[in-house]
Amino acid sequence: DIYRAMAAIIWRIRPDAVSQEQRDLAKVGTLAGVLYGEGSKGFSERTKIPQHEAEEFFQKARRMFPELVEFQHMIIEAARNGDEIESPFGRIYTFEYTGNDSIDSHTDRKAINASIQGTLSDICLWKFIKAQEQYGNRHIRFVNLQHDSHWTEMRFEQRFERAAQHKAFMEDLSDLPFGAPPIPFPVSVKFGDSFGELQKWDPSMKEAVTA
Repeated sequence: DIYRAMAAIIWRIRPDAVSQEQRDLAKVGTLAGVLYGEGSKGFSERTKIPQHEAEEFFQKARRMFPELVEFQHMIIEAARNGDEIESPFGRIYTFEYTGNDSIDSHTDRKAINASIQGTLSDICLWKFIKAQEQYGNRHIRFVNLQHDSHWTEMRFEQRFERAAQHKAFMEDLSDLPFGAPPIPFPVSVKFGDSFGELQKWDPSMKEAVTA
């Protein structure tokens, strides 16, 4: 879990001692404050933490992860120069700037987001295609794909077995065309009779639990 690892580094504690709140702050703060350039005021309003604590968090995260700051500057510079930004899958992005600071700062965030979330979506699409090639519709019926989620249907009595199978398949990124990334790719599973009734599944408990 990369965000739990980040939280452990920022708060100087063991990963297993990181609370869910600390993990969530590390995730939102690292993405919003370090990569997307959100100000401490906006982050404070969204997370309900004091603005001075938000600014301290941003400064600590930037010091701890200078590579993220370097990546942010590299993407923004390329986008503002009109250069093509290419994803690991070869998807090409270009961005237009207007000269309006407010609009252009939003375009900066779009350029960064395309590099990160766009790649995540492509990974999910790749595994969606590979899963259908492997399973067909024999045991798991693929209903839809949305960004980083697969929607599937399966027999009720086989749901735990098939969910565990698909979870393991999704987490194995060795079949990516550019090789497996050097970070874990945890996949969570939810069950429900409808999309609005989904509940998280804990594989160790063999049953769905309330989210």
